[in-house]
Amino acid sequence: MNPLDNESGPGWDGPTLEHPAVLYHSSSQANRASILAHGLDAQYSDAALTAGADYVGGGGLFLSSTPSSSGIDVWAVNVEGLALERDQTTDHDHLGEQWWVSYELDVIPVERLRLLPKTP
Repeated sequence: MNPLDNESGPGWDGPTLEHPAVLYHSSSQANRASILAHGLDAQYSDAALTAGADYVGGGGLFLSSTPSSSGIDVWAVNVEGLALERDQTTDHDHLGEQWWVSYELDVIPVERLRLLPKTP
């Protein structure tokens, strides 16, 4: 049985500190300057931008246990001490990959971020 198919344990019932210390966030290179200036900011998330000018609040900060290899910017995020929950909106069939989200944090500061080198 794949443990990712089991939707129980830390993070399924709400925020937890039991998660990897480093997770990854992927974003278009066009967002690099904003991320460097503001950190990961929920008000600039794809969900917030899609909702338009009337959107109030954060769209959630989404993080993966596995860095993307799709040629976009990948940020290593130090999430030690941050309460996160398992993302229940993402398809969990990706073997060995876990998705985490915070709907409570508005910003993960730039001091917690490190831009990874692009992989070919």
